[in-house]
Amino acid sequence: MGLNTVIVRRANVETPLILSGLPAYQSAAFYLPIEANPVAGYLQVDATLQSLSGVEGVLRVSIDNVKRAELLLAPGEMRRSFQVQLTPEDIAQERLNVSFSLQGTGPHGPCDTAEGIETSVEIEPSSALYLTLDRPMTTPYDAVLVQGRSLNIAWDYQGQAARILAARDAQLAGLAPSFDETGLSPEQTSEIARHFSQNKAQPRFAWSRSLAPWSPIYDARGFSQSQSWRIKYDMMQGQDMRLPERLELSMMLDRQTGAGPWQVYVLLNGMLVDQIETAGGALTRSVTLPAQQHQRENVLELIATSMNDTTHSCTQQREVFAQVDTATDLIPGPHVYSDGLITVRAALANGWAFSTTHLSASEASIAADLLTNLPRHSQMPSADIHVQALARGARLHDDYNGHIWLIFMNDQGVPVAVPLQDYQAIQTHSVALLVRLGQAAS
Repeated sequence: MGLNTVIVRRANVETPLILSGLPAYQSAAFYLPIEANPVAGYLQVDATLQSLSGVEGVLRVSIDNVKRAELLLAPGEMRRSFQVQLTPEDIAQERLNVSFSLQGTGPHGPCDTAEGIETSVEIEPSSALYLTLDRPMTTPYDAVLVQGRSLNIAWDYQGQAARILAARDAQLAGLAPSFDETGLSPEQTSEIARHFSQNKAQPRFAWSRSLAPWSPIYDARGFSQSQSWRIKYDMMQGQDMRLPERLELSMMLDRQTGAGPWQVYVLLNGMLVDQIETAGGALTRSVTLPAQQHQRENVLELIATSMNDTTHSCTQQREVFAQVDTATDLIPGPHVYSDGLITVRAALANGWAFSTTHLSASEASIAADLLTNLPRHSQMPSADIHVQALARGARLHDDYNGHIWLIFMNDQGVPVAVPLQDYQAIQTHSVALLVRLGQAAS
């Protein structure tokens, strides 16, 4: 490659991009350099494909929802690479959205009792954009962008606290930091994080963005029998901590001559809270959401099932349509969400000091993740936070002055906080933050 060429990796490249079954969908984001301008380029797609005999379909590649290439699926296992040329409109963007989909039919028909995945495709991590720039790329900001908004922080046993805090700053700026033997200093990392920092105001409610007018949840959807919509909200992501008391549901359901009724189900975190039968057309319903079924991270799922008579239509099921209307809304009630982590966050509002000793790079990454859930640290702290590596058999003693809390990731990967005296020794977690309230580090 020349001096003015660069390879752009997708964001979250460490996460496998796998499509299974027909149809299937995945997407990837590529961040283009902004100080050295792209003038030409192409998308290189490396894929491993496996299909059963009888599959007739394609792997489709779209850029910004416009179909740009298709690869025919064939029986057996194969690896294929192909290029998609980028247009001037593509390379003029700061972020390129690429979607992959499997389209077609397989040997398992609608009434077939056979089970198993008919086809699967893995988009390999080597898939990337290859760009020609108008000048050599020299800034650290462009270097971070072409690595998928990721960066490496130099890791050793000196100054670990500063390195972890810098990783925390990077995460809060929307970057993906990692620790390595070679990499950026904490000062360089913090400077880059300041460059990318976005002072976005928190929405009023945790669900405000999920139900924003531009949300894809409002797109009309066509399907043969059943479709689901998911409204996800993390109670820590809103300014107002009141729980939603009810769902004001508004939908439009296909209504055709001779069609059967619809069943609409409303589930909150996997628990059924309402079931509605309707002939179709406009549907409005006020659904009560029990406060006790709420968690910190919530999924409100709407499932619409068409009860068409499919006895004689195993190979020609009628397509139906349904849409969630923008009038759908969540209404807050009197109950306020609270948990141990919120209690600790409020107690740390005046700042905190941070210390650590002899962590591995992987342990440091977990510590940085946990710290993103807390207010920013202060030069005049009123509390002390220390990283505890529990996986090494460290024993916890409540022999400190002040109120002690532990913050760690639970089995679902959600950060939680519990008083030290309530922590069960059987709960073996790799890393925890030991928070000592009311007393700063000496």
